[in-house]
Amino acid sequence: MKKKLIILFFMFLVLPFVSSEKVELDINSINNIIIGNSNEATYNFEIKNNQDLDDQFLISTSEEYWSWSINPSPSIINIKRGTEKNFELNIIPIEILTPGEYIIPIKLTSKNNETIILETELNIQIISYEDAINISLRDNENINPNEETLFKIDIKNNYNLEINNLELILESEFFSISQDLNLSNLEETFKDFLVNFTGNINMGNHEIKLKIYSINNLILEKLYNIEIGNFPNLEESKEPEENFLFSSETIIKTNNGNSILHEKYIKKLTNFENFITEFSPEPNSKIKNKEGYTLTWEFDLNPGESKTITIKKDYRKIIFWIIFMVIIFGTFRNYKKRDIGIKKDVLSVKQSKDGVLSMDIVISLKNKSRRNLKNLKLLDTMGHLVARPSHFGSREPKIIKSEGTTRMLWDIPLLRGKSNFVVSYNVKIKHNRINNLIIPRAVAKYLKLGKRKIVYSNMLRPFLK
Repeated sequence: MKKKLIILFFMFLVLPFVSSEKVELDINSINNIIIGNSNEATYNFEIKNNQDLDDQFLISTSEEYWSWSINPSPSIINIKRGTEKNFELNIIPIEILTPGEYIIPIKLTSKNNETIILETELNIQIISYEDAINISLRDNENINPNEETLFKIDIKNNYNLEINNLELILESEFFSISQDLNLSNLEETFKDFLVNFTGNINMGNHEIKLKIYSINNLILEKLYNIEIGNFPNLEESKEPEENFLFSSETIIKTNNGNSILHEKYIKKLTNFENFITEFSPEPNSKIKNKEGYTLTWEFDLNPGESKTITIKKDYRKIIFWIIFMVIIFGTFRNYKKRDIGIKKDVLSVKQSKDGVLSMDIVISLKNKSRRNLKNLKLLDTMGHLVARPSHFGSREPKIIKSEGTTRMLWDIPLLRGKSNFVVSYNVKIKHNRINNLIIPRAVAKYLKLGKRKIVYSNMLRPFLK
């Protein structure tokens, strides 16, 4: 076994020497190990030109090795006659190849002498990233997902080669965060990841992944479990709204923790507030007490779940009903009330020797409303007259007699709001018993809302003691 390892060791260090009479080629390995596709294999070529002329030389490989990039520096080697020249040859795979040994055929040709063709082979070893890099996640116990959490990742480069242009990603269903990764020769280091969890996170074990990418190619992945502890976190917010004769309060409770929470919300209202208040949803219990009512909402919140309670106090409804009732009452009262008032008075009374009474009577008709009244009629009746009524002034009525009774009718085309209509007249009456004399009421008639209204004046007994 040891003998095989020694042979393998020399196979990578001792490279072929090829020559012809005109050209000699000596190759020395600087590095023949490639980790994935992160670095180049490097060789030192020494070419000696034994020709009698200056020449140019090219390095190439077979077409079947298209997945390798072979770059001599310089690309065309100019060597004068009888001299030698050193240059570097860099080889790298275009894509990530399966780990193992690879033999790359190399051909040296002359541009001026087509008979010069030197062929050799280069041994290259591809190492996987899994073998080249050790990564591990340090343990975190009882993680609080409501706070920032620091994760530490230990990293080791197992080879005496640089590994560059990598991306290290720490990933779970609750976060994804990345950093660039470059490793120097045999470097041992660590990376810190400060993480904010998002989403609904239940307590217990959760999977977390460590990934390394090289040019968007996943080259290494490891799985770990992290332990999320029990950390309740209830958030409560209130959103008030105030408008004219209206107020609203929205209570939002959110479980930002990782365990089920049993919550209770209590609201106290006066009797009047309870009458004008609406709820969404309805409370689980409503208890009446001396001060009013105590309302209680009870509910369970799963992690990430929210509960919204809306309480609206709408004074507009009660104000609307009050206004409505006032309008109804006012309309009814306005319909029932008398727009007209009539007052009847006896201004003077004289009695002759033969017992005839002469009385001056005044009737005052007043429009108590603010609206104009049209087509009114005023009727006054007197009995036991010994002569026709007289002294009517400017408004003489229509006089109607029948069976000992005299009626006086005044037509009033218009009676303006808050104005008066006054008439007066003189009558002569013969009455057997003056003490029992009754002067009848005057009557006014008018239309209101299409219906006839009748208003009576006071009744007079001028000689009643």
